Amino acid sequence: MAMVFDRNENRKVAVLLGAGSMGTAILRRVCAGMTLLFGDISKKRLDEVKREYQGYGYAVETMVVDANSKESI
Repeated sequence: MAMVFDRNENRKVAVLLGAGSMGTAILRRVCAGMTLLFGDISKKRLDEVKREYQGYGYAVETMVVDANSKESI
């Protein structure tokens, strides 16, 4: 699956591979006003994180990826 983002120079995007509790907590603290892109091997976890962060008011994108597979990323 390919994702295409607008090439808007003023847009800030934070990317996290592995949507576990430590990484998501860091993003919540430092990424106010950014679009968040979460990548994880678990679609179920991504769906949970997406709902949670949309509830906080973030713009959220998700992508199922396997960080151990170069082709996946």
